[in-house]
Amino acid sequence: MAKITQDGITIEGSVEELREMGFEFEQSEYKTEKRPAKVGERILITKADRIDGQTHEDGDVLTVTETHACARNDVHVAEQPEFIDFKEYEVIVGKDRQPELKPGDYAKVITEETEKLRKGDIVKVTKNAGRAYDFRCYLLDDSEDELFHAGDLTPATDEEVAEAKRKAAEHRREKIFTDAGRKVDEYREGDVVRFTESTGSEYGEGDTAIVGEVMSDGDFHFDGYHGEPSWCVPVVFVENRLDN
Repeated sequence: MAKITQDGITIEGSVEELREMGFEFEQSEYKTEKRPAKVGERILITKADRIDGQTHEDGDVLTVTETHACARNDVHVAEQPEFIDFKEYEVIVGKDRQPELKPGDYAKVITEETEKLRKGDIVKVTKNAGRAYDFRCYLLDDSEDELFHAGDLTPATDEEVAEAKRKAAEHRREKIFTDAGRKVDEYREGDVVRFTESTGSEYGEGDTAIVGEVMSDGDFHFDGYHGEPSWCVPVVFVENRLDN
C-alpha cells in the first residue's frame, strides 16, 4: 500500500486507488509485464499489500528465488523471507524505460513493418502534422522518409548516429558524381574542388582549388601540388563552370 499525507491527514491505498482520487505519481523507470515471474527475474512492486513480517513497498525491485511460494504465481524473493502475492508485482523486462523521443532526436527503426525504410535504419525525428502517426522520420541523407508510431523507434546511440552520418555524407558525395554522369571520384581537368582535410601544403581544410592534369590512377595535380580524390569534394564540374 502507498501513503500520502495532505493537510495533516494521511490517506492510504494502492497506487491505482490514489491515482483515481487525483494524486499523481512519477512513472516507473522500468518497463514491465503483468505475468507470472520466473526464478531469477526481477519484479517491481506495484500494489504492495503487506502482511506481518513483510517490508516491501510500491516501487521496490526484488529478485525471485522461488515460484508458487504460497499459492499459484506467488513468489519468494531474496530480499525478505515472506512471499509476494501475484497481485502485488509486475515482471521487469528488458532495459530501463527509454526516454521519450522528440523532434530533432536521432532514432533507430525497430519495426519490420515499413514501406520505404528498413529495420535498423538510423533516422532523424520530426513531428508529424497528422493524427494517425507520432513522427515523420528522415534518413540522414534525406533520400527517404516515412511515418512512424513512437513504439516503432528507439533512441539511437552516439556511435550509431556517427556511423549513419558518415554513410550519409558518403552517399551524398557519390550522388554528386552519378548525377553528373561520372564514376565516383572521377575528376577532370578544370573541375573546382574543396578540400575536406589538410593536403600537406598551403591548401588546408575548406580551401578550394582547380584540378590540373589527372593521372591514370585518378590522382591529380593542382597549383603545382599532388592531390587525391579522397581529400576533397566537388564544388563545380568543368562542364558547368560559367567562366569557361
